[in-house]
Amino acid sequence: MSWQSSYARSFEKDLLALPDDIRERALFLIGQILQNPFLGKKLKGRPNRYSVRIGRDYRMVYSVYKAQRLIDLEFVGDRKDAYRWFRHERNLPPALAWIFAAGCCITFDCIFSINRGAA
Repeated sequence: MSWQSSYARSFEKDLLALPDDIRERALFLIGQILQNPFLGKKLKGRPNRYSVRIGRDYRMVYSVYKAQRLIDLEFVGDRKDAYRWFRHERNLPPALAWIFAAGCCITFDCIFSINRGAA
């Protein structure tokens, strides 16, 4: 049984913005991750999050959901931006913080409906 993958439009945009050589490495790594999702370094904070290095200064962050056999590609870019991304994720509004704390996989439609309902 194979793994499914998902990613946000922002991930695709960030991937296309990478320098050509780094983008090629990232695409190769995505293929490797789909074959072996536990290839990367396990990160602290969420039990299912991993990171792989792309060259010296770039990172790709993804989450693995074993039960659904899903790999959620979350971030690709300069490592300094990855750290900013992690800090931003921790400063979520309370209505969304519990979703990420539980390690749930949600869609942008779900976030939009939660935010619209809170207004």
